[in-house]
Amino acid sequence: MEKIQPLTKKKPYFWSARALMEVLDYKSWSSFLHVIDQSVKTMITADIPYYENVIQTTKQDNSKVLDFKLSRFACFIIVMLSDYKKEAVKEAQARFLLKASSIGWSKKDLYQLERFKIREEIADANKWLNSVIARRKIQDFSAFNESGYQGLYNMSSNQLHKVKNVTEKKSVQDAMGSLELAVHLLRIILTEEAIWRKKITEQNPLEQTHFMISRDLRKLVKKHLTLEMEALPVYEDLPNVRTKLKQNYKKMNKK
Repeated sequence: MEKIQPLTKKKPYFWSARALMEVLDYKSWSSFLHVIDQSVKTMITADIPYYENVIQTTKQDNSKVLDFKLSRFACFIIVMLSDYKKEAVKEAQARFLLKASSIGWSKKDLYQLERFKIREEIADANKWLNSVIARRKIQDFSAFNESGYQGLYNMSSNQLHKVKNVTEKKSVQDAMGSLELAVHLLRIILTEEAIWRKKITEQNPLEQTHFMISRDLRKLVKKHLTLEMEALPVYEDLPNVRTKLKQNYKKMNKK
């Protein structure tokens, strides 16, 4: 945060989102708002009080232009979720990770944040898909959902729990990496779109559509990665990551 001055002279320190946008070389406020939104969702998922870290305000030039006051932690999350293809973002990430290493952060935490981000998108997409099929002639939601797992993994979700050594009380998706989660997100989006476009209404055609889309995604992963979906690596349980994130949040904002 050396390149921008904090808005506040006393702790807790806050920085301007508009100023951070310029440092990270974002030209569009709407694009940067999307990153802020993703950061807020990550905090919500991690049970971190976003309203203490991202506070709506206006620019300090009497223009009444929308801005946000960002805590040190909010700046960190935003930088980590920003477009890594930008050189300015790469530099900011390196600086943050260097300083954050003193409280237990490492480069792999950037990957964990990406997992949180996609997991949240899956939750939102699932709500839309469920609302779509709820208006169809469906009698068994469970069978519809299982058709997706059968297509992707050649097995039920319960069997997948055993293969990945995840207890049935936990969500198997919480043990997936970004790639595997992204495949699930695409499965949901494509299935919803196919149901709308083809006007599918009955239980069996709904299941078959879900299965075939999932099977095609399985083949795609196999073709390009020479891996079966069930062979993709298992990662740290996201609820455990959430606990660590909350602990490091408190440490970071004390610095």
